[in-house]
Amino acid sequence: MTPPEASSMETALADTADLRVWDLPVRAMHWSLVAGIAVCWWSGVNNELEYHTYAGYAVLWIVLLRLYWGMVGSSTARFVNFVRGPRAILDYAASLHRRDTPHSHGHNALGAISIVVMLGLVLTVVTFGLFAVDVDGLYSGPLSLYVSFKQGRHLAHLHYCDWRIHDFLHPQCGSQRLAILTLE
Repeated sequence: MTPPEASSMETALADTADLRVWDLPVRAMHWSLVAGIAVCWWSGVNNELEYHTYAGYAVLWIVLLRLYWGMVGSSTARFVNFVRGPRAILDYAASLHRRDTPHSHGHNALGAISIVVMLGLVLTVVTFGLFAVDVDGLYSGPLSLYVSFKQGRHLAHLHYCDWRIHDFLHPQCGSQRLAILTLE
């Protein structure tokens, strides 16, 4: 790199060094969600169901708060400012190999997909936990009385399977995901 190029790069980096893309609530929600999911995982693996329940409630509220903040929060937190339609996503993906993708503060078009999918998956797994029933039926989610024992066990299985990456390829978990819950 020649000296003029290096100085122009340093100038560009200096201009963005103080740029804060996400506001404090978004940063707090991001790291609280990481901590909450970690506690859920640890407490689930170690059979600490009381901690697991409270951590699950915390994760649920963080995701719901993030969805709310995505509608009324700061400009970079609002989904309308970074979640784009299929055409914008395809255009962005097509420009990746040329290395001339448009720069955006915050999430790009593909990053927005990952955010929406992650929030959706976390919300789905937490919802499964709300309706789940333990093997003996003694420890259940707070909404388990609205489903049968069989349905609650099925949801508990899905709740547990979704957090074990190797189970995505396991035939039993895959077939469980495709099963349809029938009301009895």
